[in-house]
Amino acid sequence: MTSSVRGCQSESFNLNCGVPQGSCLGPLLFTIYTSSLPDVIEDYLPSVHCYADDTHLYISFSPADETGHLDALAAIELCIQVIRNWMQDNKLLLNEDKTEFLLIGTKQQLAKVNISHCRWPDSN
Repeated sequence: MTSSVRGCQSESFNLNCGVPQGSCLGPLLFTIYTSSLPDVIEDYLPSVHCYADDTHLYISFSPADETGHLDALAAIELCIQVIRNWMQDNKLLLNEDKTEFLLIGTKQQLAKVNISHCRWPDSN
């Protein structure tokens, strides 16, 4: 395979599998390849949004419910393990350094929630 930009041609190289980074088809092929991920997630969490290689998981809970935040946290942790397993089965890797959690609520609601940490499920 070779590439040409402004009349300059790259050296030839073999491409046994995969898609070269920066290709026009890359995002489309990745989306097709990962299209079953939302189906896996919806068994554990009510809402998911995927765009290219970015996935957002949503769960709501009432801070007035004593165990609401713990149940939500347990659901997120379980879902992360399921996602990690799915990714491993599909030759992908979950980048924990780019994974973030966001709690949204009023100052009074957030004061009722005590989540000191989210446990990363073991990456067997």
